[in-house]
Amino acid sequence: MSLPLKLVYRSRPIQYPLLAAMKACKAWERAGIDLKSLEYVSGAAQSDPMLARGECDFIFGSHISPYLHRFHGQPFVYLGQTVNWVDDVLVSKVPLKSIKDLEGKTLSESPKASADRHLGSHPAGNHLLYLRREGVDAHKIIFYPSKARKHYSDVIEGLADAAFASPPDDEEARRAGLHVLTLEPLPMVIASTMTTLWPIVEKNRDLCVAVLKAVIMGVHFIKTKPDEMWKVMQNDVAAELKIQDPNVLEYLHKKNLSVLEPRLYANAESIKNAFELAVMEEPAIAKGLNPTSLWDFHFLRSIEESGFIEELYGGRVPGPGAILEA
Repeated sequence: MSLPLKLVYRSRPIQYPLLAAMKACKAWERAGIDLKSLEYVSGAAQSDPMLARGECDFIFGSHISPYLHRFHGQPFVYLGQTVNWVDDVLVSKVPLKSIKDLEGKTLSESPKASADRHLGSHPAGNHLLYLRREGVDAHKIIFYPSKARKHYSDVIEGLADAAFASPPDDEEARRAGLHVLTLEPLPMVIASTMTTLWPIVEKNRDLCVAVLKAVIMGVHFIKTKPDEMWKVMQNDVAAELKIQDPNVLEYLHKKNLSVLEPRLYANAESIKNAFELAVMEEPAIAKGLNPTSLWDFHFLRSIEESGFIEELYGGRVPGPGAILEA
């Protein structure tokens, strides 16, 4: 008997290709899941209450807010992770030698963001960590509150000197003629994180295992059947993400081949940085919550020890996901 699942996902650009792959390889059916609903919901403020109210069983996403919920007594839990890296670039009209060159310039950013807070915008939080890592004084940067979904468009229009850009927007910006400064990848919990509630873990263990297996099968399809996945990108993903340039689509395809985690484990540095973003919003969490307390990897370990992943890859399981080198 199939296991019913109501699923919410949080980001089209970095999650939809995997969902399309899972559909193409019939991962849900093979895992014994009856996918009752698949809904895109923008923003943790909208999606997290849906999980708490029982309107969905899992969220693919919500990387920061569950730390806040757990700190305040709500039983959120993470079961797996698909991507452990952010590989944003800095785009500008005038070439920048380093991220330090942002001081004294205008940066297109989320309207929520400031020099000290991301206020729930995960991308903006990542950008603040980039700045901190390189010793940039964010208070010397003018934050332009962007109204555009793609912040690099503000640079083109002369509203800002620079903007951060993630795949595939970075490739679009490059093709639009902007200068691109490559940055050292930032460890971070992003893309599809298998987020649920502890009562679901206790009462519906079979569903938890099935969801993880389905995601593992989707990642396997992307990594081992690139030609078939390219057709999915052309026939499904391009229309959903409104990507018209085939070069940009191919760029995103290659990124997914490289960065996805075949075993779905989060790494320590990505957890550390995600937790830092939670602390940025509520400093008391730093002393009141262990960042690993949200993560439960025992289902993944059980799946791994069963031989499921090894058998899926024919004994040739790729190493951990990594940023594709230019």
